[in-house]
Amino acid sequence: CDLDSLPFIDRELWRPWTQEPLRDPSVLVGRGCPFRCTYCSNHILGKLASGPYVRFRSPSNIIKEIEQITQDPQVSNVYLEVETIGVKVDYALQLCEALFEFNQNRHVPIQFKINLAVTGKLVQDDMLMERLFNAFKRANIVAINIGLESGSEKIRNKVLRRPYYT
Repeated sequence: CDLDSLPFIDRELWRPWTQEPLRDPSVLVGRGCPFRCTYCSNHILGKLASGPYVRFRSPSNIIKEIEQITQDPQVSNVYLEVETIGVKVDYALQLCEALFEFNQNRHVPIQFKINLAVTGKLVQDDMLMERLFNAFKRANIVAINIGLESGSEKIRNKVLRRPYYT
């Protein structure tokens, strides 16, 4: 399914069950995961899906939802919900540029937060990682959550099959 074809989340529907609905409202950026972690079922679900399993919304569609959310002046942060942003670095750079341009039109820039999975591609290419992190900074991404899964290299590499990093 093309994620841009889906309507934005009905935030009012969830408001009664959200403790602080205006604190870090999340925006779904993408769906699916290309990794084959031993603790996850995504690689099996990917086989069952018709069409591409890993997919992202277009930057323009994401910006439209952010514009809608930030009409409330109490919203100062937006959480970009996706863990696989580092898988498609070109896409991540396009999204960061769109976020930067969005903030250029604002008196008070919105701060963004994001998840980032450690990938082999990123840890093996310092220049690529620096380029991505510079784009994050330019986009006003002020917090990055990185799930390391384990402090043990042996567990990460042999049991969880995560990319190698120290």
